[in-house]
Amino acid sequence: MENKPALELYLNYLPGGAFAISFTGMMIGGYAGAFTAVMIDGIDGGRHALLVASIFTLFGVVGMLMVAHPLPLWFINLFTYLSFGIMGSKAAFKVREKYIKNNYQLKT
Repeated sequence: MENKPALELYLNYLPGGAFAISFTGMMIGGYAGAFTAVMIDGIDGGRHALLVASIFTLFGVVGMLMVAHPLPLWFINLFTYLSFGIMGSKAAFKVREKYIKNNYQLKT
């Protein structure tokens, strides 16, 4: 980090696969973090899932500020964590609902 212009030049010539791997990690992290928050907390998990996705987004922004990134990656970073966090929480609510429906039915 001592030579920022050299680092910026290096980032400009990285192959697209490096950015694709980073993007995939963002997707998995946002989805899995929100999914886990809902599965652990249940009804109030939606708030916690949004909190997890927001924290991931905040750390992503901090990482982007530390090292200069191309402008499209800023939009990808801001969009990815929150959108995949919402998808993860919705999927977890469906899984919880199905689990409760199948395992806790009243027997008459």
